[in-house]
Amino acid sequence: MKVDFPTKVTLALTYTSTRTEHPRLLDVGCGKGFFVKAALDENIRAEGIDLSRTGVEYAVDILGVKATTGRIQDQQNEAWKESFDVVTLWATVEHLPDPLSVLQAIHGCLKPGGILLCDTGLGHSPWEQLLPGHSQWYDAPQHLFVFSENGLVRLLEACGFSIVHVDTNFERSFVRRWVRWIRHFLLCFVGWICLGPFLGKHGLRSMRQQAKWPLGRLLSIVAKKKSARVDERIVSALEVKSDSMCPT
Repeated sequence: MKVDFPTKVTLALTYTSTRTEHPRLLDVGCGKGFFVKAALDENIRAEGIDLSRTGVEYAVDILGVKATTGRIQDQQNEAWKESFDVVTLWATVEHLPDPLSVLQAIHGCLKPGGILLCDTGLGHSPWEQLLPGHSQWYDAPQHLFVFSENGLVRLLEACGFSIVHVDTNFERSFVRRWVRWIRHFLLCFVGWICLGPFLGKHGLRSMRQQAKWPLGRLLSIVAKKKSARVDERIVSALEVKSDSMCPT
């Protein structure tokens, strides 16, 4: 994932360049702080937040970046309220038990007109319906939700965002997409052929059940804070609907 960081830093700079030369960025789900460090190296005033105390300690003590342990929903004080030019949510939204409240909190942290950069590896590919749980991006039990493009867009709009751009694969190069697909396919195929005789019938069946196919759909969204208030009617409807549904 770190290989994408230069592109993602450039994305943050591109969407904030008309607002400020040194944007303030918050990375939600920052982990050990590698993206925060990459952003700081490009003169972005970046910091992170994560539930993992170990990850945050690494970010602060080893990388020397600013990071907070906890939930973004609990940080709604004057130091955070409408303070950030851009918030990033990289490969995190699918892990959240309550994505609605997190997106509402992000909305509150962004300045008016601020940008949210969000991506997920669980973009509700048709292949994931045919091979549930076997796409290369799905990892139970830590992945709680699989979002359709329309579902995630509606959720963001309900939380006060307007959609600027949607990309169904973060890898921008068509050639590299196919190279990556072929590479994963060959690894799966060769693994089965080479290891099958040694694993036996039962071992091979177990391997097939656990194998990750070179399929799946990445979803990358750029959204803009369009108002100071969320649409309470839509949010209430979504909350009622989510209470009646179970995570995947």
